[in-house]
Amino acid sequence: SAMEMWADNTTRPQLSAVARDTGFPLAIAAVMHGRGEIPGTGVQSPEEVVPPDPFFRELKKRGFTFKRWSVKP
Repeated sequence: SAMEMWADNTTRPQLSAVARDTGFPLAIAAVMHGRGEIPGTGVQSPEEVVPPDPFFRELKKRGFTFKRWSVKP
């Protein structure tokens, strides 16, 4: 399956959608890493180490929208 995510701009705090799309996921992952919720060491792809359910829950709390669909090979 595939997933698309997007955010709208906000007025309080005043942030563009691009700022939110760029900064929020990274900040969430950094907090998760600091709490020890992301296993492993060294450079790894996010798909391999970031637990998806808690990560997406945090994004939803911040007003992100998701769309999931199936992709046929």
